[in-house]
Amino acid sequence: MHVAQTGSVRPRIAGRHSLAAIHKAQEQFLEGKHVGKIVVTP
Repeated sequence: MHVAQTGSVRPRIAGRHSLAAIHKAQEQFLEGKHVGKIVVTP
């Protein structure tokens, strides 16, 4: 069985931002210091 299917591997989340704060998410991305995904939620 794949490890991804078991749920034992989870993505690292570097930041969570609302859609209204998309500019903060873009700033975080452009800094280039994040490790993991930057998540934008509606």
